[in-house]
Amino acid sequence: MPRVSVIIPAYNATATIAATLDSLAAQTFQDFEAIIIDDGSTDGTGPAIAAWIAERHETRLRVHRQDNGGQARARNRGIELAQGEYVAFLDADDCWSPDKLEAQVYALDALPTAGLAYSWSDCVDAHGRWVRPGSCVSINGDARPALLLQNFLDNGSTPLIRRSVLAEVGGFDPALRPSEDWDLWLRISDRHPFVAIPVPQVQYRLAAYSASVNIAALERGSRATLERAFERAPAELQNLKRRSLANLYEYLFFQTFSGAIRRRAIPPAFRYLFQALRYDPALRRRPDRWLPALWKAIATALLPNRLAQRALNRFGKANHAHTPILASIQTAIATDD
Repeated sequence: MPRVSVIIPAYNATATIAATLDSLAAQTFQDFEAIIIDDGSTDGTGPAIAAWIAERHETRLRVHRQDNGGQARARNRGIELAQGEYVAFLDADDCWSPDKLEAQVYALDALPTAGLAYSWSDCVDAHGRWVRPGSCVSINGDARPALLLQNFLDNGSTPLIRRSVLAEVGGFDPALRPSEDWDLWLRISDRHPFVAIPVPQVQYRLAAYSASVNIAALERGSRATLERAFERAPAELQNLKRRSLANLYEYLFFQTFSGAIRRRAIPPAFRYLFQALRYDPALRRRPDRWLPALWKAIATALLPNRLAQRALNRFGKANHAHTPILASIQTAIATDD
């Protein structure tokens, strides 16, 4: 039996899957199996995986193809097939540092009560170039209060989890997409302590949530995740709910400006800001956190494209002070609205 089962959900990942598998093969901890779930890819993902396996004569990788059902279902299928004591998830466009598994296995071995070990992340662009750090939050022990306020694990490629804990709390809930990660981490934190490896060991490839439909899904999934989490939370944590919702809506407000700005996303952005100020009145005394991005929203909504673009270029990286949520943003106006 391998000690670690690495589950890799892959959908149309031809451009990135080889780099992802290279980072897995380079691990200093080699007692693992890899389960690749090809989630109904329609590009060359399957042949790319087969070519990688054949070239390296790799026998630890198993590939299972299924109809497209989304990342949560693909990961859950991988959990069903896993044989290892520990389970890690590696998205098909992310990469690990060579010592990622070794450090996390050591951490869980050293602390048998911990249910999950996690590392920090660096955010990279489509070409693998560094963009900004992740949350860089280190919680050892009871992670639930901090996790209710922010999904500080950042992404699904971060943790190593005991398979027995997944059997206890269940897998990912597809209904909460794209917040199913946060929901699972919260359910684990309800019952088990976390252990942190405070160094970046994940290269997380950024995905743009600038399209209003994606922002709307993120809001729905996150609100449902928080409502469920606070229903389970003890009385002493209920006072965190308003602050948690304020954090969520401030994050959604800034995500609106991640990537090219679409005019149809501007009205929801005003609503996100209003909700953030409603849930956390202290934000009203910190206009430096949101006023620059509000200017971008107004300029985009009211000015013709050319004038709005000129104003945005002059204003520059408007939410630089809001790091690490979004350290830098583009100032391009989308032309498809």
